[in-house]
Order: sequence, then structure tokens, then C-alpha cells
Amino acid sequence: MGARFEVLTLPEGAARAVIGVLAHHEPHPVGAAIAADGGWSLLLPPGSHWEVWPLGAKYQNTGSLVVPPVIGTQNGSPRWARFGNAAGRAFTAPLLLSLALAAISAHEENDSGPATVPPRVPTPELV
Repeated sequence: MGARFEVLTLPEGAARAVIGVLAHHEPHPVGAAIAADGGWSLLLPPGSHWEVWPLGAKYQNTGSLVVPPVIGTQNGSPRWARFGNAAGRAFTAPLLLSLALAAISAHEENDSGPATVPPRVPTPELV
């Protein structure tokens, strides 16, 4: 990690919410994700440490990452939750991820009812 990629691990529900919030972007800005222990680890490009990540998110730019096999695993072992997007993108776009997480957090703080998908986050076009 660090020189080649970085990782942000989110609770599974937050990761799924981000995927939903960013669904209108083409190509989808969420890349590969590894699921393990109730969380999804999103692969980020090197240099993503400048982002402010919300509480409950675990950011790492050092250490090692267990990469699961392509075929399914059992008994809670790490597995691929996403192989990337339709354009073959492995990394998640950190700026869009940060904005989506902030929108979800703000929505949860202001909503006393059941959780719903927050409004779309206006973002620049992906290159």
C-alpha cells in the first residue's frame, strides 16, 4: 500500500449507500472493493490521504491487504464485493467518494425518519 494504492474501509451499509448516490455517474466512480468482517475496503489511488474521511471510516496507506481469490470464498473470508466498474476502473475516485460520504452524513444528521438515499451530489465530470 502507499506507493501503488491506498485503502478506505467503510461499513458495508455506507459503502452500498455511496454506490447508490454515485450511480448516475458514467463511468461509475467506485472501483474495486473487498468485503470482509462487515466492511468494504475501497481501493484508492496513491495520494488520497488529503481527504477528510468520516468517523467510522478506516483509511490506510501503509501495511498489507489480503486479496481474495476471484472465485467465491466461504465462512466470512475476504471476498470481492466489486471487481471495478464497467470501464475497468480499479480505483475509487477519492474526491467524489469524499463528497458522497459528506452528503450521506449530512442527510443522516438532518433526517429523523428512516434512511433514504440522499440527493445527488453535484460533481465535475470524470476524466
